[in-house]
Amino acid sequence: MAGITGAVRGRHRIVTTRSDDTAPRHPALIGRAWSTPTHPAQWWVADFTYTWTLSGFCYTAFCVDVFSRRILGWRVMTSKSTPLVTSVLEQVLFTRRRHDFHFTATGLVHHSD
Repeated sequence: MAGITGAVRGRHRIVTTRSDDTAPRHPALIGRAWSTPTHPAQWWVADFTYTWTLSGFCYTAFCVDVFSRRILGWRVMTSKSTPLVTSVLEQVLFTRRRHDFHFTATGLVHHSD
C-alpha cells in the first residue's frame, strides 16, 4: 500500500517501580486479613499515584484511616521521591496530635506497598 499508518496509543509502557528482589522486606502486620478495624488510628493505608499533565507527570501521595475511610493527609509533587511519602505521614501525625494532644502512634499499623 502507500505505507501510511495511523497513530497507535498504548505502545509506550512507563515503568514506575523498579523492585529489588534482594532488598529486605518488612513483615506484613495486617497479614492481608483485612478484617474490620474496631477504632480509628488502628490501621492507616498509604499509597501514591501519578497522572500526566501538560507540564509533565504529577505525583500524589495520600494516607487513609481504614476505620473512618477518611483521607488523613495528602501531598502533590512533580517528583517521585522519598519526601513525597514522608511528608504525608508527617502531616497526618501533626494533624492527629493537634486534634488529640495525647495521641501516640503506639500500636498503629501503617501499611504501604
